[in-house]
Amino acid sequence: MINDETIESFESDNGFLAISLPEMERAEIIVEYTGTSYMYISKIISITTLMFVIVYVSYKHIKKLRIENVQV
Repeated sequence: MINDETIESFESDNGFLAISLPEMERAEIIVEYTGTSYMYISKIISITTLMFVIVYVSYKHIKKLRIENVQV
């Protein structure tokens, strides 16, 4: 953003992100990457899978302890 105006970006000939700036003495460019929807969905799937694995392992462990306590 320069002087409260958003600068449009485009792909350069080499395939990189490029911007065109007007002539000025000094400018500060801040680039923010917020991620993609695929990243967001994969994080949700990973967290959900981790929760199910923890619950499953805990259930199996508790079940094993109960069986051992009953047989003694």
